[in-house]
Amino acid sequence: MPRTAHDAARLLPEELRQKLAQAPVRVGDAEIRLSVSAGPASCRQRGNTMEQLVQSADRALYDAREAGRNRIMGYLVRMTDAFASAG
Repeated sequence: MPRTAHDAARLLPEELRQKLAQAPVRVGDAEIRLSVSAGPASCRQRGNTMEQLVQSADRALYDAREAGRNRIMGYLVRMTDAFASAG
Protein backbone atom coordinates (compact mmCIF):
# COMPACT_ATOMS: atom_id res chain seq x y z
CA MET A 1 0.00 0.00 0.00
CA PRO A 2 2.32 2.73 -1.22
CA ARG A 3 2.13 6.10 0.51
CA THR A 4 0.03 4.69 3.34
CA ALA A 5 0.68 6.03 6.83
CA HIS A 6 2.13 3.51 9.27
CA ASP A 7 -0.94 3.40 11.54
CA ALA A 8 -3.29 3.15 8.57
CA ALA A 9 -1.32 0.21 7.14
CA ARG A 10 -2.63 -2.06 9.87
CA LEU A 11 -6.28 -1.10 9.44
CA LEU A 12 -7.02 -3.26 6.39
CA PRO A 13 -5.49 -6.48 7.78
CA GLU A 14 -7.10 -5.79 11.17
CA GLU A 15 -10.51 -5.37 9.56
CA LEU A 16 -10.00 -8.61 7.64
CA ARG A 17 -8.90 -10.41 10.84
CA GLN A 18 -12.01 -9.26 12.70
CA LYS A 19 -14.44 -10.12 9.89
CA LEU A 20 -13.02 -13.59 9.39
CA ALA A 21 -13.13 -14.25 13.14
CA GLN A 22 -16.85 -13.43 13.12
CA ALA A 23 -17.71 -15.59 10.11
CA PRO A 24 -16.96 -19.28 10.59
CA VAL A 25 -17.05 -21.45 7.47
CA ARG A 26 -19.24 -24.54 7.35
CA VAL A 27 -17.83 -27.59 5.62
CA GLY A 28 -20.36 -30.38 5.80
CA ASP A 29 -21.20 -30.75 9.47
CA ALA A 30 -17.99 -29.04 10.63
CA GLU A 31 -17.60 -25.38 11.48
CA ILE A 32 -14.16 -23.98 10.75
CA ARG A 33 -12.98 -20.79 12.39
CA LEU A 34 -10.47 -18.80 10.38
CA SER A 35 -7.72 -16.60 11.74
CA VAL A 36 -5.32 -14.10 10.23
CA SER A 37 -1.77 -13.25 11.17
CA ALA A 38 -0.21 -10.39 9.26
CA GLY A 39 2.92 -8.32 9.42
CA PRO A 40 2.57 -4.94 7.74
CA ALA A 41 5.76 -2.88 7.72
CA SER A 42 6.56 0.65 6.67
CA CYS A 43 9.44 3.06 6.48
CA ARG A 44 9.43 6.80 6.82
CA GLN A 45 12.94 7.57 5.66
CA ARG A 46 14.17 7.72 2.13
CA GLY A 47 17.04 5.38 1.53
CA ASN A 48 15.47 2.35 3.20
CA THR A 49 15.69 -0.59 0.86
CA MET A 50 12.94 -2.95 -0.21
CA GLU A 51 14.95 -5.72 1.45
CA GLN A 52 14.76 -3.89 4.80
CA LEU A 53 11.03 -3.44 4.39
CA VAL A 54 10.46 -7.11 3.53
CA GLN A 55 12.64 -8.22 6.47
CA SER A 56 10.58 -6.04 8.81
CA ALA A 57 7.30 -7.46 7.48
CA ASP A 58 8.67 -10.99 7.86
CA ARG A 59 9.75 -10.26 11.43
CA ALA A 60 6.33 -8.79 12.26
CA LEU A 61 4.54 -11.84 10.83
CA TYR A 62 6.81 -14.22 12.75
CA ASP A 63 6.18 -12.25 15.97
CA ALA A 64 2.41 -12.35 15.37
CA ARG A 65 2.50 -16.12 15.02
CA GLU A 66 4.77 -16.54 18.04
CA ALA A 67 2.44 -14.35 20.12
CA GLY A 68 -0.41 -16.78 19.58
CA ARG A 69 -1.56 -16.27 16.00
CA ASN A 70 -4.63 -14.33 14.91
CA ARG A 71 -2.78 -11.06 15.36
CA ILE A 72 -1.68 -8.07 13.34
CA MET A 73 1.78 -6.83 14.26
CA GLY A 74 3.57 -4.14 12.34
CA TYR A 75 6.96 -2.50 12.37
CA LEU A 76 8.54 0.65 11.17
CA VAL A 77 11.91 -0.04 9.60
CA ARG A 78 14.67 0.69 12.17
CA MET A 79 12.26 0.75 15.09
CA THR A 80 12.08 -1.89 17.79
CA ASP A 81 8.60 -1.11 19.10
CA ALA A 82 5.66 -2.93 17.57
CA PHE A 83 1.95 -2.44 17.68
CA ALA A 84 -0.26 -5.46 18.11
CA SER A 85 -3.89 -6.43 18.19
CA ALA A 86 -5.45 -9.75 18.98
CA GLY A 87 -8.89 -11.20 19.07
